[in-house]
Amino acid sequence: MRKSPHKKHRISLRQKAIAAIFLTFFFLVSYVFYFTIVKEHRHDEAEIIKAARMKASLISAATSAYVLQKNEAFLQEFVNLALGDGDIEYIEFVNREGGVLAEGGLQDQHKIHMEKDGPNVQEIGKPEGLFHQSGHLFNIRVPVVHGGKNVGEIIMGISTAEVNRRLARTAYWSLGIFVVTILTGLLLTYFLERRMRGSLKRLIQTAGYMAQGDLTQRVNIEIGDEVEELGQSFNQMARALSLKEKELIMAKNTFVSIFNGITAGIAYISTDHKIIQANHAYEDLLKEVTGTPLVKGQKCFELLWQGQDVCKNCPGISAMKTGKPEAMEKEVILKNKELHVFWIHAYPVQDPGKNTVGFVEYILDISQQRKLENELKTYTEHLEEIAEEQTRKLKEAQEQIVHQEKMAALGQMVAGVAHEINNPNSFITYNIPLLEETWQMFEPIVLAYASAHPEQRMSGLGIEELCRDMRELIQDIKTGSDRINKIVSNLKDFARLDESGQFKPVQVNEMIEKTMAIVGAQVKKSIGKIEMDLSSDLPKIQGHSQKLEQVTANLIMNAIHAIPENDKGRLSVTTRHIERLGSVLIEVEDNGIGMEQGVIDRIFEPFFTTRREAGGTGLGLSVSYGLIQEHNGIIGVLSRPGLGTRFTLYLPVDRE
Repeated sequence: MRKSPHKKHRISLRQKAIAAIFLTFFFLVSYVFYFTIVKEHRHDEAEIIKAARMKASLISAATSAYVLQKNEAFLQEFVNLALGDGDIEYIEFVNREGGVLAEGGLQDQHKIHMEKDGPNVQEIGKPEGLFHQSGHLFNIRVPVVHGGKNVGEIIMGISTAEVNRRLARTAYWSLGIFVVTILTGLLLTYFLERRMRGSLKRLIQTAGYMAQGDLTQRVNIEIGDEVEELGQSFNQMARALSLKEKELIMAKNTFVSIFNGITAGIAYISTDHKIIQANHAYEDLLKEVTGTPLVKGQKCFELLWQGQDVCKNCPGISAMKTGKPEAMEKEVILKNKELHVFWIHAYPVQDPGKNTVGFVEYILDISQQRKLENELKTYTEHLEEIAEEQTRKLKEAQEQIVHQEKMAALGQMVAGVAHEINNPNSFITYNIPLLEETWQMFEPIVLAYASAHPEQRMSGLGIEELCRDMRELIQDIKTGSDRINKIVSNLKDFARLDESGQFKPVQVNEMIEKTMAIVGAQVKKSIGKIEMDLSSDLPKIQGHSQKLEQVTANLIMNAIHAIPENDKGRLSVTTRHIERLGSVLIEVEDNGIGMEQGVIDRIFEPFFTTRREAGGTGLGLSVSYGLIQEHNGIIGVLSRPGLGTRFTLYLPVDRE
């Protein structure tokens, strides 16, 4: 990805942090170094001056009589002896009239800077060198008192050269250590910044790849600090996002399979009547009516009904206005000149803001139903036998229509499932752990408040009772979310109605054995006795092995759920070849609780289940019914309450 040439240079947080640490370290070390040397320098000078003044006072006391007597010879000899002290630069004895009695070491440059009647301690000249290693020269005046009278004065020069040289050596050593410390700090700062920069750069690059859609990227940081922990958290987030992406793709494919697997024509149409999406049955219906292929984006009344304007009494318009499903019947002459009657349903589609964005159109051909109704009406008036036969045919047709009507409910679910299941439940699922952690953090605070204020009540309940209710409420939300996830998982199984699979020769016994290999462990845990009576002379049938395995697994799992006592439970699976029917028979029988007739009548309805509280979704037998019909087979059930249930499958050897 190219960077803009005008991109403003930014100082990163790590650079700011490292610069702040380095500058703080530099100024701290500088402060310690400077003030340590200055303080030591001043302390040593003060000590020298103090010692010098004490020496001058002692000399004054020892020589006061000689000054009074103006004994120049003695005083000169004393001066020569005193100059042997390394700290004394010069010394001068002066009488009360200002005359010099004796002196030594005094030079012209000293006299230039000496002030007459100056202070008792006076610094002469300016110090030289970075650390004043050449020393200071202090001029000290001390009066000479004898018998309580001032008889003269001692002027003495004290040099700090020796002390300053020692101090300068210490200062240079300290300066060297300071420089080495600064360089070490710079080096460590450089390596730290380089290490962090490389790690953060990898993080930024990986985040960029993920932003472009590549969720397989991972970052490898092994530096043993918080940045490594950040990298690990980043990888966990990437794995979670990748998993969610796969789940979304799987959900999308599942819903597309369900959408295309519905045998009635379904299309999603926008508010301006443009076809956005349609299933295979809708495309086939379009070819039957007009002989033209589906063109997405074209208006439905132009493409399907060959009209120039919106259909009269269009259920889609009514549904979008009222926000409720609407329906109508429409007679259409197909391309083959046959008159057909279509039952058209419209279901409104709304966005998260409750704004209508289109509708789902569901079209069912009820021509056969209307034909049978008309024939029944005609023949009922004349022949009772024909009426009975036609009644039977009508009932069969009605059962087929009822089943297709039930599948229409599934079409309505497909239109709203992305909004009604995925988005809200994902929000709930992701936020339940945060809600639990937050409540665990606040609950002790609330309970402490309740203990301090027992009189506080809300809606007639104490705070402690509300806290208990809150925990139960969070658990109920979590249970409901898990329930929704399970329903979605079962809908994925429902998607296996996909017709894309090719029919191939299938050995039924091998198919059953594969199914038992999958569910056998659970069967053995739940049932005391398993009987397998598989005929050895079964012919192969034309079918889809995976779909037949799903049907068999559904029937076996239903049998497990129907047996209340595991040690007395019995499951029997039987196969036979029925030559006169040209079919292979499969029977799955259990000695479970059985079913009432009212349950049997609805057993193949989508979403009908007697195990709602135990997690049943009501899709297993509905899916199985569709799969057997796809194989041109028959599925039947015989059940008695308290005795058990037997499911029977007839699969034709020759599918044609």
